[in-house]
Amino acid sequence: MSTSQLDLLRALGRGVLAQPIDIVADDRTAYSPAENRILVARSYLDASSPVAVGALLHETGHVNVSRYNLFKVPSNVWSKLWLQSLNAVEEARANLFMTRRWPGAQAPLAALFATDPKFTGDSFESALLAFLMAAAACDRKASFDFLDSFPKARAAFVITAQARELYAETLPPADFSAHPRLADRYDRLVKPLLLPARQDDAVDPVEAEARCAAASAYLLFRQHIWPEIWALFCHDRDRIVHALSAAPELRAMAERANNANARGAAAQQALRRAATELPDDAVMMWPRRRATRLLRAYLDRALTPAALATASATRSFERRAGISYRALRAAAAARRAAAAAAAPDVEALVTVLRRALPRSPRQWQGGFRSGSGIDVAAAMQAAATGRDSDKIWLRRSREMPLLAVTILVDLSGSMGGKKIE
Repeated sequence: MSTSQLDLLRALGRGVLAQPIDIVADDRTAYSPAENRILVARSYLDASSPVAVGALLHETGHVNVSRYNLFKVPSNVWSKLWLQSLNAVEEARANLFMTRRWPGAQAPLAALFATDPKFTGDSFESALLAFLMAAAACDRKASFDFLDSFPKARAAFVITAQARELYAETLPPADFSAHPRLADRYDRLVKPLLLPARQDDAVDPVEAEARCAAASAYLLFRQHIWPEIWALFCHDRDRIVHALSAAPELRAMAERANNANARGAAAQQALRRAATELPDDAVMMWPRRRATRLLRAYLDRALTPAALATASATRSFERRAGISYRALRAAAAARRAAAAAAAPDVEALVTVLRRALPRSPRQWQGGFRSGSGIDVAAAMQAAATGRDSDKIWLRRSREMPLLAVTILVDLSGSMGGKKIE
């Protein structure tokens, strides 16, 4: 690994990160809020493509928008599955923010996404894990053939498509500005969800906006996405029950399992033998409670960076939280691309240009009977003439940009084709 490459990455980090964060080389890529650290895989630093830059931008997206670790986990759910599921659907949200904030991030993110492992139906035993992997990469690919091996997972993927799209779109302002009534929204949305240790945090407006957006996304996940995830957990549990009920040798293996590794291995074997679609008259002779224990042991091992990076040792499930805007949601991306080709969004360009222009102090107009300032010239004239003594007040009127921008677009023949596009 080249030390100079890591130094360059740290220099880039100082430019794109709003706060000091340590950037270090590691075996995997991840953002650790507790340590205030971004880990970048050493193999990425050695790559000839800008994959390391993509990894940094990806994690910067997490730094900007991911706040679910600040919120309470519902008391009736398994916290590990809850947090890893949130992390999976957070993928699209984090990188969508990055590509809106810095459109130039798309190329290095594409280099990062090119390193994604290639999965097939044989890569998974669990319908739940297949769903989570598809949800984590839903913006990068138009389809996921491995879901064909798990009808329940594919159905859940379709059912949650709109909710996951809305989740990704629930973002703080790309320019880090604060919207009106921020304090009211923070009290209503964020405070009821915060962990007790976070209740007394001093929060600046930028962070408050990030938390408001994260809280809205969190509630959307809880209501519309989590029920499907939990249904897949129960489906995998019942598949284990069915397999153990039908296979005495598997049942004996499960009964002998006296530690977490043995229970996880028994669950894995049962899932491999189980039908992906259980018949209505499936025999269920094994207790569901014990099957739940087996499945949790299996997922404890599967929901880790090392286990989920089966095809790429540098990729981690914890890190898989970024999505490119261009690829976000297969159907929606295609729809937007078609709309953009048919009718360029002039208003969006105007909005970008206006935000790039510094504003001058507000202009004032006089001649009012009330206002927030005194028109000294009008007051002097009223004192000298005795007329209009009440029309001496100023009011703010409007803001004027200090600069004007003219865009010259060359549409000559030599610029034809892709250049004009």
